[in-house]
Amino acid sequence: NEFPAAVVQHVGTDYYQTMGRDSSHSKHAFKVKVFLTNQDQPTAFNKLLDFLALTGDDSIVQKIMADSTLNGSASDVTVVSNTGQSIIPWGGVDYLGTEFDLEVWE
Repeated sequence: NEFPAAVVQHVGTDYYQTMGRDSSHSKHAFKVKVFLTNQDQPTAFNKLLDFLALTGDDSIVQKIMADSTLNGSASDVTVVSNTGQSIIPWGGVDYLGTEFDLEVWE
């Protein structure tokens, strides 16, 4: 296993949404789960804080917002929220991690 790791989950779609004056868009909701190993080590917690920052070399928000079209795959993307730090079970293992909620317009 290589860490940190991220899992992107599509959690729903609202069809025929209005974006500006055009009502033919779909709005997708995604969760981006970021996992770190060694959840009991302070270094893992400190690294997670770097991922949660709004700016900086490791900022996930900054990386996503730097290309709000996701390389031309979307009309726009917004990082809506973050859950903070927590233990996230995945595949029967507990990881220190966080979840970001994204809104993606197509």
